[in-house]
Amino acid sequence: MIRFSNIFKKSGQSQTNLPKGIKPEERSPEEILAAETAAQRLSEGHHQSSVKISPSLNDELKKDRPATPNITRLYEELLLKAKNIYSADHGTKRNFANELNPAIEQMLESMVSGSDELLLVALRDYSKPEDMIFCHVVNITIMALVMGLGLGYDRSHLLELGLAAFIHDIGSKHFDIMGKKDVFSDDEFDRIKLHPGEGALTLGKIDANLSQKILDAVKQEHERADGSGYPDGLVSDEINEYAQIIGLADVYEALMHDRPYRGKYTSIDTIRIILKNKKLFSSKVIKALIEAFGIFPVETLVQLNTKEIGVVVKRNQELISRPVVDIIIDSYGKESKQPKRINLADNPVIYIDNCVKREERNVKAPS
Repeated sequence: MIRFSNIFKKSGQSQTNLPKGIKPEERSPEEILAAETAAQRLSEGHHQSSVKISPSLNDELKKDRPATPNITRLYEELLLKAKNIYSADHGTKRNFANELNPAIEQMLESMVSGSDELLLVALRDYSKPEDMIFCHVVNITIMALVMGLGLGYDRSHLLELGLAAFIHDIGSKHFDIMGKKDVFSDDEFDRIKLHPGEGALTLGKIDANLSQKILDAVKQEHERADGSGYPDGLVSDEINEYAQIIGLADVYEALMHDRPYRGKYTSIDTIRIILKNKKLFSSKVIKALIEAFGIFPVETLVQLNTKEIGVVVKRNQELISRPVVDIIIDSYGKESKQPKRINLADNPVIYIDNCVKREERNVKAPS
């Protein structure tokens, strides 16, 4: 068996334009999180690549796992709630538990049933660039709840966690900065750093029913275990666990999606970045994230050591580095005509070499 940390020996993408406070860290792989073991490794020195596929195949991939109407409606309802809450006058008295708990209950019901649909929606591209902030909030809530379930939280704690995640950015008054196409300047970042404290103060004034744990989570979401976070420079166990979960979900969600100043990272590069910055979060929370989402989430495009390209269709919970893959491009670079599914857990000599990015190939119409 190979140490879990050995899987992530070399990043396949330049680590510029990372979220503020996340910096590349050159350390020995053995110093990176030594948690679970896995049955395979990625090839060393193999850089992330891209694959060009025809528009017709791209359309088929997009239709492969459509969300059910119930999940689509739930996500749209959550988006509307986010727009309402984050666009409202924050001087108005509210009861956020009454507003949000029914939707959080529906989210949990879907997750407990074993469905991964909500998580898949949260990992997909934003439908509208102008909805980035609202999608970000909804996605973080989904991801935080999945992690909370993995940590064994009971219903009351999950409701608290979900509520804290949904309102954690209420203090942000600088959405204009969030949408800029360049990396934040120091002055802009100093302005942004005020929002956790402002958010906790605002919430305490407009909703007297919020627990102190929720207010602490909102204020501490950008605190980091090594003391490098803000606003108070808290360390380790001084940081509310809800805040640690929401903070890591925030980073994961941001890296897995496009930003105006950079493209999204692949799942493997996202995990590499988090592990290289492992001092920022507790190992317990990092482990919960990796176990919840896996190294290769469903719909990830991957290249096998056979040179075949496939899309992950199912994760193996016991062997997170060896999912089930549907081959879409054969080892000669041709789009596969015959269905071929490989369960990597049953094929020890075949393994994922790397994630790949999808590029659409122009196909001329017949004349």
